Amino acid sequence: MQNGDTKKRWDQARAWTGLVTERIELSGGWSGRVSTAWRPGGLAAVEGPIEVSPAAWREALGGLVQGAAGGERRALKRSKGTEVFRVRLELGSASLEAVCKRFESRGRRHTRRNWERALGLQRSGIDTALPLAWLERRRPAREAWMITEAIPGVVDLERMVSGLLLELDPDDARPVKRALSKGVAGLCRALEQAGLFHRDFKASNILVSNWESQPARLRLCLVDLDGIHRRRFYHGDAPWRAIMRLGASVAGCRALTRSDYLRFLRDYLDGGCLKAEGWKRRWRVLARSIEEYNRRSRGRKRGKLDGFSDETMSVANR
Repeated sequence: MQNGDTKKRWDQARAWTGLVTERIELSGGWSGRVSTAWRPGGLAAVEGPIEVSPAAWREALGGLVQGAAGGERRALKRSKGTEVFRVRLELGSASLEAVCKRFESRGRRHTRRNWERALGLQRSGIDTALPLAWLERRRPAREAWMITEAIPGVVDLERMVSGLLLELDPDDARPVKRALSKGVAGLCRALEQAGLFHRDFKASNILVSNWESQPARLRLCLVDLDGIHRRRFYHGDAPWRAIMRLGASVAGCRALTRSDYLRFLRDYLDGGCLKAEGWKRRWRVLARSIEEYNRRSRGRKRGKLDGFSDETMSVANR
């Protein structure tokens, strides 16, 4: 049974996305929830509405968890206890690209929480991939899955600033960087205004589309929702910590200049979240924090695959 608060959230999500969900059970001790009707997000490859029967989901998911469903799995990200890959799912008459995230030793609360986080972001006007299914089991080994729509024509921000922008003519790169600055600053403000923060707000968790053809209308999509949390009174410096984490993830990228970093900081401050005076002091503190963060975290990513593509900040808040 759904409790009152959960039912209310799902009703709100249904009104926002046209999402209809049903409970599902599979052999092997699996249970969870699937989307049986929805309107794809604004960044999706197909137009809606889409309807998928529970029987079609059972067949596809049964093969997926056994490693037998879909086409070739394209690895996107890997770390201890977690893997993310992209695969095409055949769901009755529907065929769609999906991103699957498999967790070891995590159960229902984790995947269900990410499902609701995704819907909450969309209700706040923040683009993220539409959740399609979540599964979990406790025996013989605790395991969970989260499946979302795949978003076409995107590249992660880290790959952009570490390589793709360098391939552009300087005159072409300039408007892209300006649009990115405004877009990322707007994303930071939207999270703050929604009362949320991301504990792992790094460039590889921000997907970018329309950046080549229409820089002024590029769109950003936030992924990897494990780090999304609701802000409490004791999280006063959380927005600045997120910005520090983002800066640390792109530090050293030759495509970004000091002027680009300063432009972003001004775009964020001028957006009204904080007063813009003292931005030079804030920049100095931010730069020191980024340097210290990266110094302490050297070697932490050893052995990880990180990234997506279509192929100490409290003082700064004083």
